[in-house]
Amino acid sequence: MKKIKLFLTYQFPAILWMAIIFYFSSLQHFTISENSTLDFIIFKGLHAVEYAFLYFLIFRAYLPINLPDSDKLKYAFILSILYAVSDEVHQTFVPTREGVPRDIIIDSAGILIIYIFPAIPHTLVLYKPYVTEFLQNG
Repeated sequence: MKKIKLFLTYQFPAILWMAIIFYFSSLQHFTISENSTLDFIIFKGLHAVEYAFLYFLIFRAYLPINLPDSDKLKYAFILSILYAVSDEVHQTFVPTREGVPRDIIIDSAGILIIYIFPAIPHTLVLYKPYVTEFLQNG
C-alpha cells in the first residue's frame, strides 16, 4: 500500500502530465487569434511553460528514490528533453501539425529556465535544498 501511495503522490502526476501533453499534441492545429504572430507567441509560450512544469513533475517523481540529488536534477532534465523530442516526432503523424526542431528548442528553453533558476516562487521550498547541494557538490 505504501508503494502505491508513493507512486500516486510522486510518479503519477508526471505520467498524467505527459498524457495531457500527448493528448493536446494529437489535436489538429487551431488558432485563437487572426494575428499569426500573436498565435505563435501564445502557443510557443505555452510550450515552454508546459515543459517547465513537466521538468518540475519529473524532478518531483525522483524525490522518494534513493539517488544523489544532483542525479535527480540531471535525470529530470534529460527525460524532459527526451519527451519533448518524442512529442515532436509524434506530431509529424498528426494531420495539420508539424514536428519541428524549433519547438524542441522552445520546450528545452522552458526546461532550462526552471533547471537553472529554481528560485521561481512555487518551486523554492521544494527545490532549494537540492539546488544548494548540487551547487556545492557539482
